[in-house]
Amino acid sequence: MIPMLGNGPAASPGSHPREHADGTAATFDEARADFEKAWRVFLSKRTEVDFQKWRDQRDWTVEKYRRFDRGERTAAISRRIALSKTEFNGSGGLPT
Repeated sequence: MIPMLGNGPAASPGSHPREHADGTAATFDEARADFEKAWRVFLSKRTEVDFQKWRDQRDWTVEKYRRFDRGERTAAISRRIALSKTEFNGSGGLPT
C-alpha cells in the first residue's frame, strides 16, 4: 500500500481542517488518480481571493524571516517586547 500524505490543510489556499483527506492506494497510478479527483473537488471550492490570501501570507512569511535574519524586528514583536519590559508599580498598574 502506498500512503497518501499531505502537508495538512494549512498548506493549501483557502482550505479548512474538515477538508483534510488521506488514504492509501495499492499502486502509484491509483494514488495519483485518487489525488487528481480530490484536487478537482478541492479547486472547485476555491476562489481567486483564496489563492491571493495564500500568496500574501507566503510572501509575508518570507519577508518576516528576511527581517529576522537581518536582526530587525516587526512592529508586533517590538510592541510585545516593550510591554514585557514595562515595569509595574506596587499597585499593579503602569508606572506614572
